[in-house]
Amino acid sequence: MTPAQATQSSTSGGTDFGIIVMLIVFAVFAWLLLTLHRAAATVPEPERRFRPGLVWLAVIPFFNTVWWFVVVCRIPQSIAGALHRREENRGDCGRDIGLVFASLGAVATVLLVFGGTVQAIGRDLVRIGGEEADATSAAGGSIQGLGGLLLVAGIACFAVFVAKVHAAARRLGELDAMLDDPSS
Repeated sequence: MTPAQATQSSTSGGTDFGIIVMLIVFAVFAWLLLTLHRAAATVPEPERRFRPGLVWLAVIPFFNTVWWFVVVCRIPQSIAGALHRREENRGDCGRDIGLVFASLGAVATVLLVFGGTVQAIGRDLVRIGGEEADATSAAGGSIQGLGGLLLVAGIACFAVFVAKVHAAARRLGELDAMLDDPSS
């Protein structure tokens, strides 16, 4: 095998792995959004403060940075209100951890975009020349690294948020099933 063939082979293998990882991430994200959609749908129509289909607006890049704040407030609020009317108290139904997730996601987005911009400026300055240009590029990378760390923390909070919302929605479904069952 020639060095060129080895390079091409390793590059295509890395690309395939990246595509597989990306597909898995998108599938998990879609599953979590579907879970939120179903949780919002468990709240009876007159008690809803959020239409279930609106959760899918979270797939729109940059818009979702603001939209998550609506989602993490309205879905738990709807479920908590419905549970309260059934004389069940389940706390905030994930609202607080959802707000942490939305906040971390918003700050991470700003840092990632800003850091990328600073890095691009640094790369352009390197072409012109100067040691300050390397420092600028390094600062941009550090800003992006911080954004990446916040994003990972936000993803963990998102998973906890979805789990809490799902548990509260399941309890609401159980209560409604008991109320609908004439034998109980």
